[in-house]
Amino acid sequence: MSDSNRSAPLIEASTCPDDQGATLLQKPPVLDGWGIFDSDKLALIKDKRLLKHIYAGVSGACDLHCVYCQTKSGTPMPGEMTLGERRDLLDQFKALGGEMVHIAGRGEPLVDPIFWDQLAYMKSLELKPVIFTHAAGMTDEAVDKLKAANASVIVKIHSLDEGLQDWFAGKKGYARARAEGMERLIAAGFNKNAPTKLGADILVMKKNLHEIESLFRWCREHNIFPLVKPFLTNERAATPFVKENLQITPGELRALYEKLSEIDRQEYGFHWKPAPPYAGIHCNYYLYHIMVTIMGDVAPCIGLPHIGNIREQSLADLWLSPEVEKVRNILDNVSGKCRTCVEHKEEGCYGCPCRVVYKKGNGALFNSGACFEDIV
Repeated sequence: MSDSNRSAPLIEASTCPDDQGATLLQKPPVLDGWGIFDSDKLALIKDKRLLKHIYAGVSGACDLHCVYCQTKSGTPMPGEMTLGERRDLLDQFKALGGEMVHIAGRGEPLVDPIFWDQLAYMKSLELKPVIFTHAAGMTDEAVDKLKAANASVIVKIHSLDEGLQDWFAGKKGYARARAEGMERLIAAGFNKNAPTKLGADILVMKKNLHEIESLFRWCREHNIFPLVKPFLTNERAATPFVKENLQITPGELRALYEKLSEIDRQEYGFHWKPAPPYAGIHCNYYLYHIMVTIMGDVAPCIGLPHIGNIREQSLADLWLSPEVEKVRNILDNVSGKCRTCVEHKEEGCYGCPCRVVYKKGNGALFNSGACFEDIV
């Protein structure tokens, strides 16, 4: 990831007044296909109960052994969805007006042989793919296929220190292979768009906390979407070892986000108010999103209770179920601090329902306590 590929940020964002109201600062640009933030479109989505975004799983196969893995990936699972089932799911999603498909499931897309056919089918349906990948297997052929499918790509980058990144990934040589994959994506121009089609998945942990500011600046300077967030405390990430050695405190995350907000405002002209789970952008997926695992299990989002299986019920029935309906209207149903919050009211921010449930249990989903404290 050399400076020879350095490029000025390409900006396509709305503006907002700064804290003094004297000048106009831009909201941070986001990845193409990341989410929906137009207030009029969101109002229509809520009124019409539209499904616009889906997490679609790939095989559990993965060639890394990340110490913090949140999905227990490693080997394929018996009974994973076939290509025909994956296509049928996409057909149902498209028929409901779906637009964005995020591949952020149990395993690594680039080692799933069916993934490329799955991606090609998304293209045929004119769906917008966002692919989460470790990028170690990012060949020139893979780059060409992703570009042909109009995909956005988010690459695992937790450290630019090769030794530390290899330790996180549980595989020696991973960081170097990832850097080569990232270089191929940059050379192909994934970060030359507005909005960008290249992102960095940056998990905040004790061992890389000192690096986050420099990683954040590196992303901004190369027009790469910085997806900065704490890890989900699930599977390996819920073990005592990971919690003791990697998990940061709510105060540390708040301080980091305040610093990143200051960097954005002073150095790049972007304005945002620190709030979890992400730095610089809030999550509103619960308004228009559903998740389908590679086993066909369906939930409003990762971490929330399963409500059925796509092999037994239609996507339309699951989307309009009472369980999803309540989550979709979470801002109307929530009690506690989020209901009375003034600071983030205009953004319609709830934080992260998934992290609340992982930390405090299912009963806490609609009962918010404190902003950062509920999710770290």
